[in-house]
Amino acid sequence: MHLGSLMVAVASFLDARSHAGKWLLRIDDLDAPRVTEEAETQIIGSLRRHGLDWDDDIRYQRDHTKFYEQFLAELVATEQVFFCTCSRREIDNAIGCVRSCSTRIARPDEPHSIRIHTSFQSNYLCDRVQGPDSTNGMNFPKNVSIWRREGIPTYPLAVITDDNITGVTHVVRGSDLLENTNIQAFLMQQLDLRSVSYAHIPVLTERNGIKLSKRDSTTRIDDRHARQNLLWSMQLLGMDPPQKWGVDDLLKWGLDEWSVNEVPSGARLTNFHSV
Repeated sequence: MHLGSLMVAVASFLDARSHAGKWLLRIDDLDAPRVTEEAETQIIGSLRRHGLDWDDDIRYQRDHTKFYEQFLAELVATEQVFFCTCSRREIDNAIGCVRSCSTRIARPDEPHSIRIHTSFQSNYLCDRVQGPDSTNGMNFPKNVSIWRREGIPTYPLAVITDDNITGVTHVVRGSDLLENTNIQAFLMQQLDLRSVSYAHIPVLTERNGIKLSKRDSTTRIDDRHARQNLLWSMQLLGMDPPQKWGVDDLLKWGLDEWSVNEVPSGARLTNFHSV
C-alpha cells in the first residue's frame, strides 16, 4: 500500500466511524490475472497495522456474479445498450465506440463487449469535498463499456452493484474517479437504485505531478512506521494531529476531530514526504 491509498483508507474510516456508520472492506477480485493472494494479504495486514479494523466480514466481488448478471439483464432491456465489436485501438478514449456497432447486431460467435450510451446527469453535481459542478468539463455523452468481452462487468457496473447489495450509503475515494462516479450515477438512475453520497479527496502525487502508482515498490509505505504514516495521512487531509501519540490514540483523536470540510479541495496534492 502506498501513502495515497492509506490516505483514502484513513479518510473513509474516520468519515464512517465519526458518523456511527460501518466501515466495510471489499476485495475487488474480478480481474483475476491482477489479483493475487499475496497482494490481498499485504493489504489486510497493512490496514491492521495502522489500526484500521473493518466491520462485518470481508466481501469479495467474485461472490456477486448473479447480481452483476441481473443488473446487466435490466440494462440490456433498455434501448441505450448495444454489443460493441471494436478493438481497444478502435475506441475513442473520450467518447467510447465511434463506429456503427450500435446499429448492427453482433454474431453469437463474434467477440464483443456491451456498451451503454450515457449522458450527463444533473443529479450528481455536488461532491462533499470537491463542491458543486465538480464534473464540469468532462466528456459527456459517451458510449461506456459495462460488460467486458471476457464475460465480467466493468468497474462502473460492478461497483454500483457491490454498493447496492451491501447497503453502502457513503463513499470516500480519490478524485481520479470523479468522471467514473458520474457514469455510475447514470447507471444507478437507469436501474432505479438508491443514491449514494460521495466525497472525492485529492489524489496524492509525486513532486513531478505524477500520481503515486500502486505497482511502484518505491512508493510503498513501511508498515513498521504506522504512527508516522497516520500522521502524514491526517496532515494531508487537513488535520493537525498530536505528534507523540500512538496509532490507537491518533485514531481516537481523529474520530473526534474529523471534518470532511477541512479536506483540501482540488484534484491533486503533492507528496513531499519520503515514504
